[in-house]
Amino acid sequence: MLGRIAGTAATLISLISVTGSFPAYAQEAPSAYTRNCQMCHQSGAKGVPGLYPRLAGRAAKLAMHAEGRNFLLSATLYGQTGKITVDGRTISGLMPPFARLKDEEIAAVLTYVSSLEADEDTDPFTAQEVAQARKQETNPSGVHALRQALSKQGRVPR
Repeated sequence: MLGRIAGTAATLISLISVTGSFPAYAQEAPSAYTRNCQMCHQSGAKGVPGLYPRLAGRAAKLAMHAEGRNFLLSATLYGQTGKITVDGRTISGLMPPFARLKDEEIAAVLTYVSSLEADEDTDPFTAQEVAQARKQETNPSGVHALRQALSKQGRVPR
């Protein structure tokens, strides 16, 4: 455990010496996630089976393709309503919209959750992607329809 902490600290120190600062997602994602998402999705984005979907490992798979990234952005900005299946369990509920957050905060949160239990590195989300997604106005039902379409294509991890 101490070795991992030391390794992480060394990486951050290297980033600071090269860039002069922490990368934005390293600074903001944990606090933005903790303030806005952790109450439902839990620490480490593990979710609550049957109540709140697990994001760890699942968001990374979605973030690997443009349609999945669009879904993650839309769900975060506009929320989602309707039945979904996660880890073989049906969840009925409502995810509230978080359009009130700054583009940088949303990008940081999505970069963070997409890095959890990822099989491969995913590209970080950018504030520009969030700004672009804001132009595609939708609503929670529209986001659910997008998720259903992606699910039928096999692009949403079950």
